[in-house]
Parts: sequence; C-alpha cells; structure tokens
Amino acid sequence: MGKLAKTDKIDAAVISHYAQCYSVEIKVSSSTREQLLLNDLVSRRSQLIKLQTAEKNRLEKKDYSVEIQKSIKEDIKSN
Repeated sequence: MGKLAKTDKIDAAVISHYAQCYSVEIKVSSSTREQLLLNDLVSRRSQLIKLQTAEKNRLEKKDYSVEIQKSIKEDIKSN
C-alpha cells in the first residue's frame, strides 16, 4: 500500500483495508488421527478412574463377602 513506516496505527489500518477488500474464509483444520486417538485415550483414562473410584468405595462399605472383597481388590489392582 506504499506505507513505509511501521506503527500499530498503520498496521491496524492496513489490516482493516485488507479485510474490507478481500473475502477470507476461515477454515478449521480437521483433527488428525493422532489427535483423535489422544482424545479417545483421555476419555478412556477418565472412565477407568471413575471405575477405580467406584470399586474403592464399594470396598470401604465392607458389606461384601471375603470373596467379593478379593474380587474388588483384584479389579483395583488391574486398573
């Protein structure tokens, strides 16, 4: 645009002029396979934490037989 000086005011004017003259389409990139996998892993981790918390809460009740308590402990250990 023929502007040699560099100031915030001039930059703002040039950006404004560009936006008025050109139609710019904003495009959001699609998630990559790695991003989708990471989202799935984070979701799965959250599920496992909830499951482990539920099992620990069951164990604290001590309303279960020795065999069931053993099963709960094995589930907690495996997660």
